[in-house]
Amino acid sequence: MYSSISIADPPEKPYDQIARKIRIGLDNPIRDSIASSGKRDFYFIFLDIAPLDKLILRRSKKEVFESAKGGFHDKWKSAWLFSYYKNGRNNSLKPLESILKGIRVESVKEVAQNMGWLTWPDLFKDLLRGMV
Repeated sequence: MYSSISIADPPEKPYDQIARKIRIGLDNPIRDSIASSGKRDFYFIFLDIAPLDKLILRRSKKEVFESAKGGFHDKWKSAWLFSYYKNGRNNSLKPLESILKGIRVESVKEVAQNMGWLTWPDLFKDLLRGMV
């Protein structure tokens, strides 16, 4: 079954699944020790099984945090939240900035620029092109 990402459920789960993965990557002690010897960029590539046309839906923020119906029906929430963090709202990266509170980053804008979206069909096409 195609499950959607897990949504935040404070206080036990203060962050959704995408925010947790970004925070883990940026707050990694190994990354910090490598960075002390030279600059290391952080890249967050979201790999998803669903085709892009199913994921890019215009929905309200309220709908994202409502109870999940489960399965493929809620897959659009992954794309919505990814875009919310990467692009922000009204030309502001405050959503990304808010999930990064307490984590040392040089630039929230740089974190957003290093976020990418890839679907399995895209990856498959790229691999086939490389083999031909």
